[in-house]
Amino acid sequence: VLDAGALRLLAESGATGLKDAILTPHEGEFHALFGEGEGSKVERARAAAAKSGAVIVYKGPDTVVAAPDGRGAIGTAPPWLASAGTGDVLAGTIAAMRAGGREAFEAACAGAWPVSSGRHATCCCSFSSVASFQRFSSSTSRVPVTWARG
Repeated sequence: VLDAGALRLLAESGATGLKDAILTPHEGEFHALFGEGEGSKVERARAAAAKSGAVIVYKGPDTVVAAPDGRGAIGTAPPWLASAGTGDVLAGTIAAMRAGGREAFEAACAGAWPVSSGRHATCCCSFSSVASFQRFSSSTSRVPVTWARG
């Protein structure tokens, strides 16, 4: 699980060949790693996951998790998570989930959206394509969703 300073170092050497890695960039770190890119945040995260071979947790108010095999999830995060140190907690939570035996994508989702007393969201819906996800999300309030491969 790579965050903060590790992402800056990775940006200098190139973010490819990272099988089994989980990267947790915010917007600025994402751009340093993968450039501006084209398309939506979902499309950019999917492209970055495919290019790098890593699971991407693209942090923000609409956090996107994308796996190299095409799986993905998106959900909301409470505003208090935009504070110093919360990215460290996220990275630690994901690392603990991974150490506990979850595969990388599942660990990233579990870390990003732990189920609790309504303060956090959890992934709840599956989609067969980004297009079907976009149709759903454009007509729905901030609901965390997942899409299947493809």
